[in-house]
Amino acid sequence: VSAMALIKWKSIPLNSMMIAASLIRVVMGITATITPNDKLKWMFFFFGLTMLAFEYFCVFTIFSITMTDFGEIDTPLARFVGGRLKTMRVVFHTAWTTFPILWVLSSTGLCVLDENISSVCYMLADAACKNMYGLILWNTTWGHLNGKWDREYAKTNGKPPEEEEMTKLEDGTGTFAKTGSDASGKPDSKLKVFGRPMSSIRR
Repeated sequence: VSAMALIKWKSIPLNSMMIAASLIRVVMGITATITPNDKLKWMFFFFGLTMLAFEYFCVFTIFSITMTDFGEIDTPLARFVGGRLKTMRVVFHTAWTTFPILWVLSSTGLCVLDENISSVCYMLADAACKNMYGLILWNTTWGHLNGKWDREYAKTNGKPPEEEEMTKLEDGTGTFAKTGSDASGKPDSKLKVFGRPMSSIRR
């Protein structure tokens, strides 16, 4: 999530603070679980909950910025990525919200849920927040983008800039001036080596 966009508060980057809050939240959760003292247990739990709230705020903001960026591009690929981002945000917040609720209701908290039921619920929540979210993330960044949340890549629908301009020429929506042309008005013919056009090779 942190790689999607950079967020700041009065010039202070919050991305690194979000990661630190996530680590503190995990430590507080483990400490609350193994602490025998009842008062300390709930103190650690609520402190971890504040870290989760801060993390939620950062994650929601990062998702919103990224969705806005891809929404403004308005290409088929960008619209697809925007839909995937909405799905990822729902999965992230829903799955991670399940953990503190289960902690309160299970044997670690109020002992309302049977241990077998809570174990199954924990397993499902873990599969959603890690496996499901990870698969959607991987498929979006590597299956449709170029391994990162590249706005420029989405602008060209995943094509190199030269290929995108040639597509526009074929559709009648571009100009030869954008791709370059020789004296005869023909576009340059570029040799590709390892997928990269060599601009020095001309027809």
